[in-house]
Amino acid sequence: MEVLKVQKGQIVAKKNDKVKEWYFIQEGSVIQKYAFVELELKQNGIVGILENDRFLCDYIAAEDSVLAVFPCESSEHYIQINHHIHRS
Repeated sequence: MEVLKVQKGQIVAKKNDKVKEWYFIQEGSVIQKYAFVELELKQNGIVGILENDRFLCDYIAAEDSVLAVFPCESSEHYIQINHHIHRS
């Protein structure tokens, strides 16, 4: 597992980019932006968990944040991530 530190305003993932990784928010928060709607994902949220092949939204750090990066190629990765999170 890689840890990624992002600064406020930094893009975490862009709409239409291929989903290759999920980002588990350990500290801080990320804005999920779709058209005119903005939602704030806070600690323990996972960027990309509900996406299929491509990101449907832009994800931008709302504040300085720390994200755990998990490779994602299939739904089986969700099971591995879930196990890792609950083990910690």
